[in-house]
Amino acid sequence: MLAMMGAALELVPDAPEDKEQSDLKELQVARMALIKERTRLLNRSKTQTPPS
Repeated sequence: MLAMMGAALELVPDAPEDKEQSDLKELQVARMALIKERTRLLNRSKTQTPPS
């Protein structure tokens, strides 16, 4: 069934992404993780009170 659907839609396989594209994607994921961590720490610092 799937083979017929692919043939009917004339689907073409995706080309594998190159090394540069893979590196950029990895950097973007790492950057987003750092932004989330920074936001978490900033929010935490706003809610904590210093010990008395």
